[in-house]
Amino acid sequence: MSIDLSENPSFQEQYERIKFLKEDFDKKEGWIRIMKGEKDCYWKKMFPESTIPLKVVFTFKLNMPAKAFSGMLSFEDVDFRKKWDKTFQDTEQLKKIEGVGNVIYVKAPLSFPFADRYFTLLGNDTHEVDWYGEKSYVNTVHNYKWDEPLPQAEGFVHASNGGNFYVVTPTDEETCSVFALSNNDYGGIMGKSFFRNLVAKKVANTFHDYLDNIDEGYERFYKTKT
Repeated sequence: MSIDLSENPSFQEQYERIKFLKEDFDKKEGWIRIMKGEKDCYWKKMFPESTIPLKVVFTFKLNMPAKAFSGMLSFEDVDFRKKWDKTFQDTEQLKKIEGVGNVIYVKAPLSFPFADRYFTLLGNDTHEVDWYGEKSYVNTVHNYKWDEPLPQAEGFVHASNGGNFYVVTPTDEETCSVFALSNNDYGGIMGKSFFRNLVAKKVANTFHDYLDNIDEGYERFYKTKT
């Protein structure tokens, strides 16, 4: 199958890609570990045939119910998301597509040598799936072409997202485990080994901090919201 998504992928197309990457990851061929934390671990692999060749897979565990984590990832309530998400900022809902998800605009400030970036994405509604025999929840985002004016983002560059996902599996009523992918274009610098390594480490550090945001947001905001 193609490792790249079509322009307007169905959930089924996205899910087939997720399973392909999971089965490729399980073979442990070409995947290199970048970083290991107390509750999270990150690997990278290059797929030369892909438009955005660097894939970063990460797995982690959270002390919250699976549905709660999937709910926090949702772009249905951007005001709630702004309360806890310090990694991806100034989120705006551009359009709601009934039965599909929400088109969103989001900024991702970065430190040197990377430029600050913004994305226009489709955050799909959560889907419940049979994940190799276990009931799980899938949240996905991918590029969305938006031709209308966007909020001002001086100094930010428009970046591409090749299709990120989270597969969230309950381990018990109060905890969950997650298999996830980051697949973003960091400015067309994938051709040099040094920058590929730098990008992979940046992704790992960014999502490590993001998990801290999620932990704090769950305790401070999600519990009181529900």
